[in-house]
Amino acid sequence: LQGRETDCRFYLFVDPYRLSGEDTQVLCRLLHQKGRTAVFLNGFGRTAPEDVQRLTGMRLQTQERFADHSLTAVAEGYLDEESFAMWPITCVEEGCTRLLGRYADGGAAFAVHEEEGWRAVFCGAPGLSVHNLRRLMAESGVPVLCDSDDVLSADDTMVMLSACTAGVKQVTFDRAVDVYDYFTGAWHEKTSTLTLGEMTPGEVKWLFYGDRPAIEARGLPRW
Repeated sequence: LQGRETDCRFYLFVDPYRLSGEDTQVLCRLLHQKGRTAVFLNGFGRTAPEDVQRLTGMRLQTQERFADHSLTAVAEGYLDEESFAMWPITCVEEGCTRLLGRYADGGAAFAVHEEEGWRAVFCGAPGLSVHNLRRLMAESGVPVLCDSDDVLSADDTMVMLSACTAGVKQVTFDRAVDVYDYFTGAWHEKTSTLTLGEMTPGEVKWLFYGDRPAIEARGLPRW
């Protein structure tokens, strides 16, 4: 909305409550490009219904009542979502090309609209589980570096992994790369799947990846 260009493939909007017509126009230019997926959670508040339809490709209906927002998955690979009764509730009425889940009362709650290579996803629940978000990302062609429920931040040269639970962790890259484990000083050469071994809650890994000469040229200080 601030005019900055981005080449991201996956966008997440949490309760986009008040989008103007101008905001919608800017977002349509950004999101309606081949290979891009936008996920919208909960509802659109005071955003005009015609702008919601223009943005998502779906016609949504908001009912001013308390209702259970739990979801029952109807698509393979997705899991049910537990939620609670809240007001209001928004259902998908038209434009859905793939239904992923329904509310407890049977209304369409979790749906996809696909058009000319771009995708919009609406989920009426206030949040999505890590599993379902990961599934959406994988279907959108976004590399899923780690499938354990830990905290991960990454760019095109570095992965920072903070363990939330004990266990063996694994990081998967989209190609064979050299990896430098910053805290241990260990090198792992030309691997696409790196097994880090047993980690304890709170333990952190900084992993620099790419080609070894380029990583060494950065002159990273020793830990």
